[in-house]
Amino acid sequence: MHQTVLKLEADQVTEAFNEHKAMMPWGLLRGGLENLCLTSSAFITIKNQFIKSVGVFSAASYLIGIGDRHTENFLIDTTDGEVLGIDFGIAFGSGVQLSIPELIPFRLTQQIEGVIAPHPLEGSYKQTMVHALSALRKRKSLILDTCEIFVKEPLLDWVKEAKQKQKTEFSNRGEKVDQGADIEEEQELLSFYPR
Repeated sequence: MHQTVLKLEADQVTEAFNEHKAMMPWGLLRGGLENLCLTSSAFITIKNQFIKSVGVFSAASYLIGIGDRHTENFLIDTTDGEVLGIDFGIAFGSGVQLSIPELIPFRLTQQIEGVIAPHPLEGSYKQTMVHALSALRKRKSLILDTCEIFVKEPLLDWVKEAKQKQKTEFSNRGEKVDQGADIEEEQELLSFYPR
């Protein structure tokens, strides 16, 4: 019975999503990029740069756990089609902790697919992502060294979340939270949390 209700709800959400998706023409972004170009060869150049930069950004977003990817958090360089991401407030998988968790590793909308069309996603887009992930794997020490900064200087949200977690642990054990009581335990939790 419970599974049937969940299936009906999922079907309703999917149906509503498809209705909204149908209202938005798939080629709006593509048309905007085409309007930047005087020739078809210029459009091919911009399209290729767009595909490659979106592929690299998607791979990096997945690796670093960047969330909050919506249209206002992408910029497109109108001279060459390169995509630039902005607003990295939700990173390192923290989007999973939101009240409505972000479970999608990167954005691949019908607008992005519209630019890639008529070529398959398995073409240049996928190859670029695979190449980017391979290159990042080869330089993983550089990435880990960069991430070490966040371990030594954690984000304020992480400190807040670690303190909240500590309060929850104290209350689960039936202990009172004494603000100055166990500073050593608090420091240990705060140093562990970013890792």
